[in-house]
Amino acid sequence: MDERVKLTRSRTALFWSITFPGFGQFYNQQFIKGAFFIFLEFLVNLQGEVNRAIIYSFHGEFSLASEVANWNWLLFYPCIYIFGAAESYYQAHLKENQSFAGARFIPFILAAMVGTIGTIYGLRWGLGPIFNGLIGMGVGAIIGRIAMSWIDTDIDTD
Repeated sequence: MDERVKLTRSRTALFWSITFPGFGQFYNQQFIKGAFFIFLEFLVNLQGEVNRAIIYSFHGEFSLASEVANWNWLLFYPCIYIFGAAESYYQAHLKENQSFAGARFIPFILAAMVGTIGTIYGLRWGLGPIFNGLIGMGVGAIIGRIAMSWIDTDIDTD
C-alpha cells in the first residue's frame, strides 16, 4: 500500500507560507493580502531585530540573542507567521472543497500561543527566544492536531 502524503493545494499554500509569510497568499493569487503579510513580516523583523537574534542563536549565543531582540516587536513574530500560514491554508482549502471545519484552526491557534510562550521563556528554557519559539510552534501544532481529532472525529484531516 502506498503511504505517501498527497500534496493538496491547501498543503502547498501552507508550505509556501511557512517559507515566508505572504508567499501562500501569492500562491492563492491573493496579491494584495500577500503583499500585506510580506510588509508585516519585514516590519516586525526589522523592528524586533529578529535576524540578529537568529544569527546569535545559530552561534549558540542565546543570551546575546535575547539582548538584541526588541521584545515589544519580537512577540508578534510567531503570531504573524502562523496567522499567514493559517489564512493561506484556509483560502486554498476553500478553493478545493468549498467547506472548512472550524476545528481545523486549532493546530494553528495552539502553534501561535505555544510559540509565543516559547519565545517569552527562551532564556529560562535554555535555547533562546528563536529556537524555543520554533520548538513551541511545533509542539503547539502537534497538540492542536491531537486536540482537533478529539473535538471532532468526523473532520477530514486533509
